[in-house]
This record gives sequence, C-alpha cells and structure tokens, in this order.
Amino acid sequence: MRWAKTYGEVLSDAAGKPTRMVGVVMDNSSRQAAEDQSR
Repeated sequence: MRWAKTYGEVLSDAAGKPTRMVGVVMDNSSRQAAEDQSR
C-alpha cells in the first residue's frame, strides 16, 4: 500500500472563472510506516 499527501489550488481569471489547477502529490509511505511502528 502507498500513502500520498496532496496539495492543490485552483487558479482563476479576473472574472473568477477557474482556468487551471496546480498541485503536487508526494509519496508519504515511509513517514506513515514510521508513525505506524511508533504506535
């Protein structure tokens, strides 16, 4: 299983109409595994 952390934002034009979305997806599996072991 893989764990992912996501961040994103919708960008709009001057009229407020959404024009595009930018973001990132990061593999968070190693951090999640470390947290699971500490529990």
